[in-house]
Amino acid sequence: MDEAHFTVDADRRKCWARKGTTPIVYMNGSKEAINVGGALTGHGKFHYQEMRHQTKEEVLKFVKRMPPAL
Repeated sequence: MDEAHFTVDADRRKCWARKGTTPIVYMNGSKEAINVGGALTGHGKFHYQEMRHQTKEEVLKFVKRMPPAL
């Protein structure tokens, strides 16, 4: 099981530019993001769920929705 957080806007922490030039990062200013939890079953099926927030309560809801292990 794993969780991920994706933002809609550019990541300004790292970017590339030619040596001696100032890098230009285009951004739209959005703070919108999505949280996703996913897990792979023993049978090779992938299950995922969009989460409103990455909290233990949201993760437990996801875990309880998973099919029982055989």
